[in-house]
Amino acid sequence: MKIEVRTDNSIKITGYVNAVERESKPVATPKGMVNELVESGVFHRALDAADDIPMTVDHIPTKIVARTADNTLQLKEDNIGLWAEATVTEERVVRAAKEGKLKGWSFGMTNVLDAVEERTEKLPLRRIKGMALDHVTLVIDKIPAYSATSVELRAGTEEYLETRTFDSTVEVSATKNVDYSKYEERIKKAKGE
Repeated sequence: MKIEVRTDNSIKITGYVNAVERESKPVATPKGMVNELVESGVFHRALDAADDIPMTVDHIPTKIVARTADNTLQLKEDNIGLWAEATVTEERVVRAAKEGKLKGWSFGMTNVLDAVEERTEKLPLRRIKGMALDHVTLVIDKIPAYSATSVELRAGTEEYLETRTFDSTVEVSATKNVDYSKYEERIKKAKGE
């Protein structure tokens, strides 16, 4: 995840929400504990089928901070995985970014098409072959670990909402150049250079 703090009190966030063709840590699913792998092309097809995908905070449906419909969120699948770029002005998220408190990404999926392969001495491998991408989310208050997932049965339906989180590092940069020459000189003097 890369975060650019802008002078207009907005932030630009870019990075990978999830990598394709890479096996996850153990995750809890409706089919039990498995390792999971999203096949290449699944996110591309999900994006083609979606009219609008919101970006939330910590999977809270009412905390929408960007969306594809108004172009504040762009999503695409490339050879690495689901890539996102978002412009966010919501005060809490901007403050969390400035304080280095954004912990990573996650996503929610429904209508999952999968195949589970049994393996000896390992957890089964669940291959995600299709899905409806429900949302992507920024993780602030939760712990971003792919194994920290949840499965929720939506009220009144037989549709499961599964959420997944991807570990990532956060890089924060400002749009203005910062002069570190004074500090660099102090370091050189301290080293005796």
